[in-house]
Amino acid sequence: MKLARVAQKIMRDTCCERASRGPMLVAVVLASVLSPASIAGACPAQSLEPVTDFRLERFYTDARSSQVRADIRAANRAQSRPLKMFLNRIADVSDRAVLHGDRVAAECGLNALLKWTRADAMAGPMPTKQSEHHRKWALSGLALAYLKLKPFASLEARAGIEPWLQNLAGDAQAVFADGKTTRNNHYYWLGLAVGAVGLATDMPHYWDAARVILERGLDDIDEDGHLPMEMARGRKALHYHVFAVTPLAVLTWLTAEKGQPVSPARQRALTRLVESTLAGVRAPDLFSDKAGTAQDLPSDRPNFAGYGWPALLTFRPSKVDAVASLPAYGRRHRWLGGDIRALMAAVQKR
Repeated sequence: MKLARVAQKIMRDTCCERASRGPMLVAVVLASVLSPASIAGACPAQSLEPVTDFRLERFYTDARSSQVRADIRAANRAQSRPLKMFLNRIADVSDRAVLHGDRVAAECGLNALLKWTRADAMAGPMPTKQSEHHRKWALSGLALAYLKLKPFASLEARAGIEPWLQNLAGDAQAVFADGKTTRNNHYYWLGLAVGAVGLATDMPHYWDAARVILERGLDDIDEDGHLPMEMARGRKALHYHVFAVTPLAVLTWLTAEKGQPVSPARQRALTRLVESTLAGVRAPDLFSDKAGTAQDLPSDRPNFAGYGWPALLTFRPSKVDAVASLPAYGRRHRWLGGDIRALMAAVQKR
């Protein structure tokens, strides 16, 4: 089977290719060696049961996707909570592994990922767009966390985890394959997800696809530093600018670190987007006037805690204090694999 060939390639320390799912996946994972420390010690990430599928419903009620049905959103959050918990725990251990050289934490994270690999987690039916969105966001976090954990991984662990991530990347790409899905913030997050898989598993195919998405996303930015598709979101325009700038900023930084920086014109476009978005966070009326309606403030929502920091990647150090002082903004998010500082440190060591 193709997966067996993938495992053999990794064992020879070459890059792996996309693998078919099947019984051999279980065999590869079962061949992984768990150290006594990881078995005896506490590993909260490994205690969580894999999530294979879920059905999340659209919670916006209007054509502009600006009015929320609270009951549907609450139901979605309840159903996606196990996945959120897993992503947070994998992020935590990957941060400890990088920032503190904690090998026990790294083993915990790798063994937890292997457990989910064995179950072919997140590969089940995703019958709604909202379900697909969550799988894509989760993939971004998992791939970036694995990127941090990879230096600690055995060849056997790589042979289990990497084909699984590649398969999920293919699933995420398929959602946009018909060319009919709107090219907005979801498209940019797809770019970060498949780009992270490409980097973490040494697969140029996925990295090249991410570069195409990034360039298209940066070309979407207008001369005022706005994204027209996000500005059309009415009261959520500022909210979705914050959301959209994150994958574009991180992916732009990753390309630079890989020695493939975007063109100066595209870098200037991203700078315009970052500056206009941060200005909007400080003074929402700037977006209210443009969108034609008052804005929901992103800074009063806990899930935005990790979205402001990645913007720092596009600025000189002199900008750091001003941006970091914004209220309610942190340095980490589960869809970024945890602490952005740990990701930066891991990438710069590659």
